[in-house]
Amino acid sequence: MKGNFVPLLVLLLSLGFVLRVGFVLHQPFTNDEGLYLYDAKALLEGRLPRGDVLTKAPAVAGLFMAAVWASDGSLFAARLASALLNTLTALPLAALGRRLGGPRAGSAAGLTWLFAAGPMVFAAFGQTEAAAGFFGVSALALLAGALRVSEEQSTFTPRRFLGLVAGVLFALAFASRKTSGALLLPAALLFWNSPRVFRAKIFPAALAGALLAIVPWLILAYRLYGTVGIREALGVGYAAIIAGHLRNPDAVGAWAASPHWALGVGLRTTGPVLLLALLGAGSGFWGGRLRKMRTSPLAVPTVWFVALTLLYAAWPTLLPDYLPEFFPPMVLLAALGLLRGSSLLSVAGQRVSVGLLLVWNLG
Repeated sequence: MKGNFVPLLVLLLSLGFVLRVGFVLHQPFTNDEGLYLYDAKALLEGRLPRGDVLTKAPAVAGLFMAAVWASDGSLFAARLASALLNTLTALPLAALGRRLGGPRAGSAAGLTWLFAAGPMVFAAFGQTEAAAGFFGVSALALLAGALRVSEEQSTFTPRRFLGLVAGVLFALAFASRKTSGALLLPAALLFWNSPRVFRAKIFPAALAGALLAIVPWLILAYRLYGTVGIREALGVGYAAIIAGHLRNPDAVGAWAASPHWALGVGLRTTGPVLLLALLGAGSGFWGGRLRKMRTSPLAVPTVWFVALTLLYAAWPTLLPDYLPEFFPPMVLLAALGLLRGSSLLSVAGQRVSVGLLLVWNLG
């Protein structure tokens, strides 16, 4: 069985990657993609980019710089790197789903991520979303593994190592996209639900990992830009925009069309995943399980989704580019909804439901 699993996994990942590349190769470039390609080329030439990429998204700049170098300056370098990271996100997402809801939930989450239209369409462009998503989901998956109660491990050394790596990945997610700070809430919930001894042993390791990645970045930002560089690296500028918008919504003008546009695009492309996510979230209220919501498989993705919703509700505008950040928790909820639906429907009902969702997804 194990011998047959690896070829199947490689086949599924390859198919997911090909589908993403096939889509983005036929799409026009965005302004942000042009800026990130310029930043990568400037860094390769030993020049300091004129923009704020080294305080805004240095991890993405490094990834795209490597992609431009490896592809000999291809215009599609950043897209190929994003498509690869977006595809590989299926692995930690499946691992996280397995930790939260069991093997079937993990498999459903991984497959949904690979072949649902939303993650495939939005997160494969050469911008920050794919890298931030990969690092963030990987961090939560490792943290969930480190905090998992089991009888096999009698020593905390492997758990501390997982916590250390999780901290590094959290920092890389934040160094890819500031809104990855929303990951702190589901991470805090994982710690809250773990035994006290686990929290005492693993939290310092995770914090040390985060500092290992963040401190050198802050030193670089200070050497290049002074104290302004540190403030921007920590996201103080973005926090000021949110605070100004909350105090006076008219003071900070939206720089995009109505949020209804982004929501409409999101509904058309992620409708099936959204329906399954609602089914998954609703399942937490069935069967008298409301009291156990904090420790249920639904808690982490629900808190994650709510944190992002509150964050973007405070932001002056909403773009379709922001939607990929919602996909990982949505897919986890959808995987649980899929399993819940299969237990409620007959075999014929399951086939009809899956068929309708596939038609919507392909459309």
